[in-house]
Amino acid sequence: MELTTIKNDLLEYVIDADGFATITINMVKEPTNLFSIDFIQYYLEIAQKAVEDPTVKGVIVTSAHRDFMAGADLKFISNPPKDKEGLFKDILKVHQGFRALEQAGKPFVAAINGTALGGGYELALTCHHRIALNKSNIKIGLPEVNLGLLPGGGGTQRLTYLIGVPKATAYILQGKQFRPAQALAEGFIDALAEDQATLIAAAKQWILENNAPVQAWDNKRYKIPQGGLMSKSGADTMIGGIGNLRKKTHGNYPGAQYAMACIHDGMQLPIDRGLEVEARYFIKAFYSKEAQNLIRTGFFAINEAKKGRIKHKGFEFYGVNKVGILGAGMMGAGIAYVSARIGMEVVLKDTSVENAEKGKAYSEKLLQKSVSKGRTTPERLQQVLDRIQTTDQAEDLAGCDLIIEAVYENPDLKATVTKEAEAYLGETKVFASNTSTIPISLLAKASKRPKNFIGMHFFSPVDKMPLVELIVGEETSEYAIAAAVDYVIQIGKIPIVVNDRKGFFTSRVFSTFTREGALLLKEGVPPVMIENIAKRVGMPVG
Repeated sequence: MELTTIKNDLLEYVIDADGFATITINMVKEPTNLFSIDFIQYYLEIAQKAVEDPTVKGVIVTSAHRDFMAGADLKFISNPPKDKEGLFKDILKVHQGFRALEQAGKPFVAAINGTALGGGYELALTCHHRIALNKSNIKIGLPEVNLGLLPGGGGTQRLTYLIGVPKATAYILQGKQFRPAQALAEGFIDALAEDQATLIAAAKQWILENNAPVQAWDNKRYKIPQGGLMSKSGADTMIGGIGNLRKKTHGNYPGAQYAMACIHDGMQLPIDRGLEVEARYFIKAFYSKEAQNLIRTGFFAINEAKKGRIKHKGFEFYGVNKVGILGAGMMGAGIAYVSARIGMEVVLKDTSVENAEKGKAYSEKLLQKSVSKGRTTPERLQQVLDRIQTTDQAEDLAGCDLIIEAVYENPDLKATVTKEAEAYLGETKVFASNTSTIPISLLAKASKRPKNFIGMHFFSPVDKMPLVELIVGEETSEYAIAAAVDYVIQIGKIPIVVNDRKGFFTSRVFSTFTREGALLLKEGVPPVMIENIAKRVGMPVG
């Protein structure tokens, strides 16, 4: 028998016949559960009801979404309220609410049945015990620094108590995310469960065995792993970390600097004061221009591109099952690899089968590296290689949904291979040229269907570089653009659509900086000064 006391658009609160209360987070109006001040304030209100109910033995916190909680509501974060002090006070109230639950003497268990990132993992940290489903699609961690922020829900303090100064500093500054098994090994969680039923049963059992839990940071006998801030490992981490952080960021990512300061300052104070320190630094990061720029571009803009929002409406998904690649050099080999890796059949054509095989060997090299690191299996390696057909015959291109030309940057050569390959390409299929310098409108003159001809500029190395420029020629159709966008998304890249102008987009923008650097050098500015100034304004390598 269960007694449902509360059910709404945010969560469900149930007390079963055995006295176990379950808070199931379920934001039905959102695609996933999101951490926000408003939600947490309501959660604290419900959790306090459980604390005050003498029939409740303990509380299990879980999710009805695919994620436990994927992090903060970035719509709110991208539009900071003007009242900084008001937000700071709201954050302090949240901290006080969680601290009241931690010290109430009633056990809380986080039953993590989906991804728990950022604020979601920080919510789990406020529970006395954390059990996660052992599924490879679940991620656990604090990635806030990737958006110019820092953990603002107590993560810099609580995680440091759990795993120690060296590891917490490294993982927070790197924005590390772990699969459940690795999260257990690193101390992010306390146990694993193989299925949902076992997860809930384990949570209930822990509650029965721990009816008066005390958090590590409230236990006077608790010793922080590897010692605290004043231990040798803690001091070494801070002394070396400051220099390393400066070397990597050149002061352009204040969120990472503030996160490190939170750990340094907070670990010298009682937990409640440490949380106040974190709140202060979070406000500084939250309102920084760097954070807002990273959120706008690094999250919203890139996600829009990944979802294909840049293509015009009205076009069905152009699924590519078979792709032909002309030229098995560095670029062609890389395109073959990323296509075969996600399940496409690939025809890799060059002037000889021997040359084509050299291109295929590049895929084998990358896959062998993945096998050696445990990221894939020998069976998976062979499956990918089996999808790549090497040839020197154009007729083998028959049946391709897309052909990508990646031969040497010579207009005449590109025209020759275009005409040869198009003879075997269906009338509704798309032909793409991977050129970095030649106008697409010029190359399209060799095509008998210029409306289905588009530029597709990959960057080297193809397996690592996420961006692909799609260059629109004078006659390129919206249909061809939509098809190219869909292919780029299929292979896990980020498409941008650009006009057919000199340098397209990235090369034109980048060359502006390099030309200015050359002019400065010509005018007598020392090279070291030019490089250092470039790093200071945000260029990673000068």
